[in-house]
Amino acid sequence: MASTTPSSPSETVAETYTVITFGTYDLFHVGHQRVIERARGVAEREAAKRGLKARLVVGVSSDALNRKKKVQNTIVPGNERLVIVAGLKVVDNVFFEESLELKCEYVKQFGANCLVMGDDHEGRFGEVEEHGCARVFLPRTAGISTTERVLGIIANDKLTEEATLQRKKHEAALYASLILELAQSNMTTGTILSSHEQDNGDTADSAPAPIKDDLSSSLRDDDGDSDDELPLQPKLGGDDTFTVVTFGTYDLFHVGHLQVLGRARKVAEEQAAERGLKARLVVGVSSTSLHRKKKDVGTIVPCKERLGIIAGFKVVDDVFVEKSLDLKCEYVKQFGANCLVMGYNHEGRFAEVEEHGCSRVFLPRTAGISTMERVRGIIANGKMTEEANLARKKHEKEQYAALAQHEAERLSKKPE
Repeated sequence: MASTTPSSPSETVAETYTVITFGTYDLFHVGHQRVIERARGVAEREAAKRGLKARLVVGVSSDALNRKKKVQNTIVPGNERLVIVAGLKVVDNVFFEESLELKCEYVKQFGANCLVMGDDHEGRFGEVEEHGCARVFLPRTAGISTTERVLGIIANDKLTEEATLQRKKHEAALYASLILELAQSNMTTGTILSSHEQDNGDTADSAPAPIKDDLSSSLRDDDGDSDDELPLQPKLGGDDTFTVVTFGTYDLFHVGHLQVLGRARKVAEEQAAERGLKARLVVGVSSTSLHRKKKDVGTIVPCKERLGIIAGFKVVDDVFVEKSLDLKCEYVKQFGANCLVMGYNHEGRFAEVEEHGCSRVFLPRTAGISTMERVRGIIANGKMTEEANLARKKHEKEQYAALAQHEAERLSKKPE
């Protein structure tokens, strides 16, 4: 089928140095983040040499293009992948890449001065130089890829349906204890109680035995410090800021996480605007050990990676490692928080923060998406097996060989 050229060209700014890069960014991880940040670094350095502003444009492979490249569907739909990449602080523009044959068209469309790609593409796309666009090939982050992460998830016995049921029982026990605590403090509401019964189907009298811990090194407790130790020196907002603090694990980052961060940011913006202040969003990322206490299972993504990813988004101002559920008041004081924002499943909790001048807001989560649902989808997807991975690698090898031949033929042509 013939390729179509991109539509709706974006305006270019005469005073910018524009870098363009491309990728699929499926199951967004720190390797994706680092290569995008390195591309931004190229833009910043080259722009500084010329006294210009840096601009980074990112092409996100469409679902159809990814199927063509890798003979399999993406795990994360294209619209979600686009939204996540667009949310990064270092990214100025995003668009869907519909064809590998349109690199020159994309370069012209966005006025790109430099194409940045991973070193696995080294030597390719020489045709862009005919349009005044330089090429830079950057090393990828060793030891992490979407495929390796998927295969690791499948191989992990803890992420089976049986383990999920155990996790739910463990959560039921924790929530039962929580409801008792809330009842004793006259904070329990019928909504919380009915929601608990509906979600779990029954109540648990005691926590089940922990799931056997045979996690890979990527799932280890990687936090280092004791759970009752505050992670940072006080980082109070200025007198001209309204600070919102929120908390989460953000494992296997997805668009639901980004949307809840965006809603927390909106609370900060609205409350700050009412007071004539600047908005500030601080995010506490659960340590691996804390997540284990909450869910009775380790995280898929190590804490440092999760922390780095959250710090990279435009809506976030500060991040820290949350080490204990009992330290909400300490974190509020540490960051001078004016408002605590949490998901509606925590509604009615953490009233103690109000004694420190911190209000509470409970927001709905994104329906239909969660880390565990995504994990179960990965496990259920028969294409994400070693056999399918080998077939994909064979296809890529053939595809790259054809592209290399095309490049050699292009270079061998004599100018008329």
